[in-house]
Amino acid sequence: MATRGPVVPEVPFGVDERVAVVLRPLKEAVEVAGGMRGDGLDRYVRIRDLVRWGLLTQEEAEQG
Repeated sequence: MATRGPVVPEVPFGVDERVAVVLRPLKEAVEVAGGMRGDGLDRYVRIRDLVRWGLLTQEEAEQG
């Protein structure tokens, strides 16, 4: 599966551990949801995907 979106950087060395314990799971959640790691079945589906798969028209997508 291709990477979707920008790479999420590692938590920098030297960051306060109280902040790092929050950043690490956030990084993992973003990567899993974006399909960058983990099981592809756990990634989110974007409106763009629905349009590409023909499940939604561009006009429907733009209506919000």
